[in-house]
Amino acid sequence: MPPLITPSPDEFLHLAKQGNVIPVFAEFVGDCETPVSAFKKFSHHAYSFLFESTEKNDVSGRFSFVGFNPRMVIQSYGREIRILRNGIEERFSTTTDPLDEVRKLMARYRFVTRSELPRFAGGAVGFLGYEAIGFFESKVPPARKDDLELPEMLFM
Repeated sequence: MPPLITPSPDEFLHLAKQGNVIPVFAEFVGDCETPVSAFKKFSHHAYSFLFESTEKNDVSGRFSFVGFNPRMVIQSYGREIRILRNGIEERFSTTTDPLDEVRKLMARYRFVTRSELPRFAGGAVGFLGYEAIGFFESKVPPARKDDLELPEMLFM
C-alpha cells in the first residue's frame, strides 16, 4: 500500500494562502532503514546532509533529517558571495556580514508550519567556518594560510 501523502491537493491550495513554502510529507515504515543507510542513498549528490539527534526524548530525538538537491546554495569567500540556483552561479561582493545576505534571501520564503511535524521541517542548513568569526569579532586573528580553499560559510 503506498504511503498517504499529506496535505491533500485541496488542503495544499488552502495552505498556499498562508505562505509560499508548504511541507508535503508522507510517513512510511522503515524497518530495514537507518538514518545513515537512507542518507547513503542520496549522498552522491553534490550537496546533501544528514541531521540526526542524539537526544532520546519524544520531542527532538525522534526525527532524523536527510536533505539533498537544494533549491539554492549560498557560499561566502571573504566578502564574495556565490549563489548557485538551477545550475547557474551568481557572484557579487557584499559590504555587510555575509549572513545578512542569507537573511535577505530567506526573507522571501514564508514557511507554513504543521503541528504534526517537528519544529524544524525545512529552511537553510549549513555551516560557518572559523574564518567567518572575522565578520563578528575583530579580536580573533585570521588563519595564516587558506590551504583548503573552503568557503567561510555555506548554506543550502
